Amino acid sequence: MKLSASILLIAGLALTGCSSAAPSTDAPAKTEQQASPTAGPLTQENFAERISKAQLKAGSAHVSMAMPDGTGTTEGSIQISEDPSKISGQMTMTLPTGSAEVRIVDGNMYMNMGELSQNKFIDLSQTPMKDQVNASISQMNPEAQLQSFTNAIETFKAEPGTEQIDGVDVAKVTLVLNTQKLLESNVTLKEQAGAVADSLGETMEYVMYIGADDLPRRITTPSVAGGVGLNMDYSAWGEKVSIAAPSADELIDPSVLGM
Repeated sequence: MKLSASILLIAGLALTGCSSAAPSTDAPAKTEQQASPTAGPLTQENFAERISKAQLKAGSAHVSMAMPDGTGTTEGSIQISEDPSKISGQMTMTLPTGSAEVRIVDGNMYMNMGELSQNKFIDLSQTPMKDQVNASISQMNPEAQLQSFTNAIETFKAEPGTEQIDGVDVAKVTLVLNTQKLLESNVTLKEQAGAVADSLGETMEYVMYIGADDLPRRITTPSVAGGVGLNMDYSAWGEKVSIAAPSADELIDPSVLGM
């Protein structure tokens, strides 16, 4: 199902910006206001390590994602571990094809595609997408993702905090990335890397707005996955996340849907 792959990609992109060890028990406002600034500016050599460490320390976040052309939005909360079996997240998406929800609990991914799945969840571990899902979840790690950016950088520019997002001073970090190298490092897109790179061009711009605590507040890209841009806002860093797997009566046998 093409829709399934699209939702999987969107969920993965949203989760890319965050990770967790044990989540903080502080309220989101305290987490952001009491964060201790790190020393020195972000550079091409240190940004990946600093941002990934900050996300691991914070533990969790709320994500709001929108496509600039108005074709889709996503809202959710995420908590990711370096251990794929401890990853959790919940994303509610509005797409041209309708609404959808993705949950990740204990390293398993469940997808509700609205009317297309009879308003029930599919356990993707019980479908032919199992290996793709497992690989995608295992890559939802900020260190791995940011390292893939590092390997694809053509140019790097960091501008000190001249802007604010949600009351937080942010530095604007602009990465111009080699599209082919970036896509080849993404398990969800690796097989289609050549074709997708052709549609996106040789390079793509990835802009991160980073607080003094090294936590992303916004990530934007003008073109991802076939020319559709993404704007991702991150907030409520450190807020506890609790997500439950769908109950038995919320699940549908994938074979009923031809999967």
